[in-house]
Amino acid sequence: SELRQVRDGELLGDGCLRIGPGGQSAYFIYGTTRGGYCRWLASRLEALGLPLTGSVTEWRPPGRNLQTRFATCRFPELADEYRRWYRPKKRVPDDLELTPISAFHWYVGDGSMKQNYSPYIVIAAMCFPTDDVDRLVGQLRDQGIDARRHTHPNGPTVNMRKDAAFAFLDWIGPPPPEVAADYAYKWR
Repeated sequence: SELRQVRDGELLGDGCLRIGPGGQSAYFIYGTTRGGYCRWLASRLEALGLPLTGSVTEWRPPGRNLQTRFATCRFPELADEYRRWYRPKKRVPDDLELTPISAFHWYVGDGSMKQNYSPYIVIAAMCFPTDDVDRLVGQLRDQGIDARRHTHPNGPTVNMRKDAAFAFLDWIGPPPPEVAADYAYKWR
């Protein structure tokens, strides 16, 4: 479903699930410095059937940038998703299928367009073991995108040089108009 693709993409990035007492239900939480994207994502999840517990909130931790966050209601189905993603640490589920929707959300959260001699994309995957990252790279390569795992001192990243970067951006599509201003720099 589209909801699962969005949630998978966000969980590849900065989204997380929290399990409730007794493990019977869980909720999704998300936070970012990009308030426009956070509000858009919250409304998108609600439209797909995952309501929030309250409203999107903003706060400024001491000495840090303004943060925007939200949490969804608790659902038993999200407890199953929690067990799918956390074993016990966060892992890429074996059954995850990288789609343009999930890859879009992963890129928005953890990707960047770099400019050296020519443009290239780096997507952080540092919280995942290399075998998980290799499966993601393999799925991108199955789409004809020449992605490669790069070993970074902080953990693995997924890198795509110029032609692969543009093929990836074509595959995931442009950002929606509601968030284009927040993320135009990722689509140069």
